[in-house]
Amino acid sequence: MTQSYISFTIIDDKGERASRQVYIPNTVTLAQATTFAAALMAAVGPLLDGKLDAVSVTFALPVPTIVTSGASDVQEMARFAFTTAENFVSAITIPTVIETIFQAGSKLVDLTDTAVDTFLSLLLDGDGVVQPVDAHGDDLDGIDSAREAWGKYR
Repeated sequence: MTQSYISFTIIDDKGERASRQVYIPNTVTLAQATTFAAALMAAVGPLLDGKLDAVSVTFALPVPTIVTSGASDVQEMARFAFTTAENFVSAITIPTVIETIFQAGSKLVDLTDTAVDTFLSLLLDGDGVVQPVDAHGDDLDGIDSAREAWGKYR
């Protein structure tokens, strides 16, 4: 089972970064983790000659059981690129994709595939509470491209 943790990144005067994790119980709430992270940063700060650059909380969530074909390969991917409100492109690459999501005889993802449409709708429209954004906090506005991609070891 994956463990929840608080991660903090420290930057030195040369601009180099180092990240560390403090593991926390999987049963804590976001409010509890945020409070603990603030206390942790207040305790770590006086120990540093560098500066705190980033702090994040990662929660371990239960993962549904998925039956695979037995031939999955993390090198076989689909890359979904999105346009953002600020006219940037933000992408996510999904490994071990099934071959049936690609258009026949093509490297392009079939955007009419039901599973693909569900995935894209969730990323573009959210779930009514959470609206996904890019790394800069900009809304994902549309799909720029969706195609086959290969891992770095191919």
